[in-house]
Amino acid sequence: MNSVRLLPNDQIVFNGFAKNEIGTSHFTISLLYIAKEQVLSHAVAKLETIKKIPISTDITSLHNDFVIPDFDTEKLVVQPVVYFGTNDADEVKIDLSGLTLSIPNNKLNRKVYTDLSESFNHQSPAIDKQL
Repeated sequence: MNSVRLLPNDQIVFNGFAKNEIGTSHFTISLLYIAKEQVLSHAVAKLETIKKIPISTDITSLHNDFVIPDFDTEKLVVQPVVYFGTNDADEVKIDLSGLTLSIPNNKLNRKVYTDLSESFNHQSPAIDKQL
């Protein structure tokens, strides 16, 4: 999400499903705030957890929609981060399906999408590029 620029009041929607096959885990949505002059270094100025969802052995919905809170857009950029974690030292196996992340459809984000769209093909050597 390095090239995408989110602004206060932008709506973000995350969807998907998860199920623990082995162990216990959780799904977390957070926002990283990075100083504009350090955006290439990924030096985090602030980390804000939006939602932490426990995943069970039943199919668990990961749906969450939220609005980017107000922040100083002259000094910071914000990036949504999603991750799975566990408190188990043992093996964890999670079955994931239908993961989607929706961001605002604006001119800059459309350009980023267009520039990277070839990398969305799973056969592309650029599959690991970040937005």
